[in-house]
Amino acid sequence: MSILSSIVSSIFSLTLLVTPVVASASASGLSFGGKIAAFVPCTSSAGPAEFVTIVPAPATKNTFYIWTPATLRGVPAPGLLPLYPPSPNPDPPPYIVGQQILGIADIPYFCCPPPSIPTAPFSCQIPFYPYWIPVPPLLGERMQWANQSLLPRP
Repeated sequence: MSILSSIVSSIFSLTLLVTPVVASASASGLSFGGKIAAFVPCTSSAGPAEFVTIVPAPATKNTFYIWTPATLRGVPAPGLLPLYPPSPNPDPPPYIVGQQILGIADIPYFCCPPPSIPTAPFSCQIPFYPYWIPVPPLLGERMQWANQSLLPRP
């Protein structure tokens, strides 16, 4: 009986030790970075957005991210000290193709290409009286935090 209780207490202790690490990793999101290959203005449930295609540093495959007005810029990633004070004005989305960008993405997200509007989760439609024309949404991960280089690299 003592072996069984030892195993159970070991598993319980390990669970208590690992849970904060797993929770903090999932709360902060996944890091991304690379060169901006293309962008498409779109509309999300949070307002105007940008569907951004990024080519990672070891150019393996394109990855898709969505910039929203809630994307933080000018502030450090969680756990890092700020390099400069954050701007009180909202920053514009990444507009220049070729810029280097890095950041943290958190959840799967969608936006609707113009002139369509979001009508339900992962659903876009163009209002064309008296009908609604369905349009496929642009899918990617939402940028939680992003910083970019000032000028594109050649």
